[in-house]
Amino acid sequence: MRLRVSRSRDSGSWSVSDMAQPFDTKLYYEQLGSFISKFAFAEGVLRSVVGNLLGLDDDGVRVVLSGTRVDGLSAFLKRHYESKGLGIPGELSSALHQLGVISGERNRLVHYSVRFTDTHAIWTNADTAVSEARQLERHFTNDDLVALNLDAFHIGVTLIAFLPGAPDEERPTLFSIGLGEPWRYKSVQPVRDDQKDRPRQ
Repeated sequence: MRLRVSRSRDSGSWSVSDMAQPFDTKLYYEQLGSFISKFAFAEGVLRSVVGNLLGLDDDGVRVVLSGTRVDGLSAFLKRHYESKGLGIPGELSSALHQLGVISGERNRLVHYSVRFTDTHAIWTNADTAVSEARQLERHFTNDDLVALNLDAFHIGVTLIAFLPGAPDEERPTLFSIGLGEPWRYKSVQPVRDDQKDRPRQ
């Protein structure tokens, strides 16, 4: 916290106030690049897990699954466990759910335009929405991006435990490599243009 010390001209008394830091756009873009990289890592591990279940080698994974994204890969895994009459492992189910959450944010990061205020970034689809009623805004801070980074790495490490060569006895270690905490990122729904003045829930 940075503090501003000032003195009143009238009374001569001193006061101390918080001098807010301006939004760090350099850190924003650094964290954005890091998140895109970590998300690609998690998505790549998920693709390998699915490819292994299909009996594909690395070349087969690239040929068969190259166009399949997170939602399709996750749906396949869930159907695989269902077809075997098995419940999906809790760690895997949790990781897939959170990957779906941050995948939505990744898509907005890539496809929405952004502008900056003194305190946060604002993503918007105003440039591409077909009408004002479909315009959305999403306020985002650097802390949000840090949380996305941590979760993307956490998910990738969790999924590695479901690849061949990860013995069952080592899985608890993989699940808890400095990551034995709840997911950091909590999704906030974008605000439609006609809802901007309404109080947030």
